[in-house]
Amino acid sequence: MSSKNDLDAQITEEMISYFNIRTAEHIDRVKNNMILMEGYQNLDIQTLVKRGEIHDQSKMVEPEKQGYIWLTWWHYCKKQGLKFDYPEGAQELVQLSVDHHLKSNLHHPECHQKSNDMSWLDIVEMVCDWTAMSQEYDQGSCLSYVQQNIQKWHFNEQKMQDIFDTISEIDKRIQKKI
Repeated sequence: MSSKNDLDAQITEEMISYFNIRTAEHIDRVKNNMILMEGYQNLDIQTLVKRGEIHDQSKMVEPEKQGYIWLTWWHYCKKQGLKFDYPEGAQELVQLSVDHHLKSNLHHPECHQKSNDMSWLDIVEMVCDWTAMSQEYDQGSCLSYVQQNIQKWHFNEQKMQDIFDTISEIDKRIQKKI
């Protein structure tokens, strides 16, 4: 199996540059979406902006960065229709990075003892994150993604309603802005 240093040596400047640009754009989209949610569930602009600014910052440092560079490049190649296979050991590194990210960031249900422990701020950031991904891929609302995936997080009925209400609210606010 390749070592982390071997994998690091295989990362190109192009891969790093793409990762940095794409991640910064994603964080900016999330922050802008969070700003749109001012006043929702009594969340103030300072709280939303602060949370938006730290969104996904853990991807910029180890133990996440190298794995996310590989993952971001894999998605880039897939989107461009380019053949790309992870070098030996990279897929495992990606999984470790993703696992760390999910368990270290409050906008992911996996970070909480129970997914239903998520606060309104956590839910808003999570929905803003999903919405940013939908925006990146020109898919409109994140609603269909959530409908297909929400069961895996084992939210109770009330928390699911809170999430769907938040999706409805952000979709409304985005439409109003357009």
